[in-house]
Amino acid sequence: MTLNRLRDLERKAAALRPRQLGKASPPLSQLIASIGACEALHALALPRSL
Repeated sequence: MTLNRLRDLERKAAALRPRQLGKASPPLSQLIASIGACEALHALALPRSL
């Protein structure tokens, strides 16, 4: 898997998290939001090239 592909997957995963929040309990919503934040940060932190 290339870094570009991994970065895209992390962005897409983070973008899907808000849809999951409406159906979740408050504690689960917090966890989902934290996971989405991590995914978004991963997408930013991955180097553009090695």
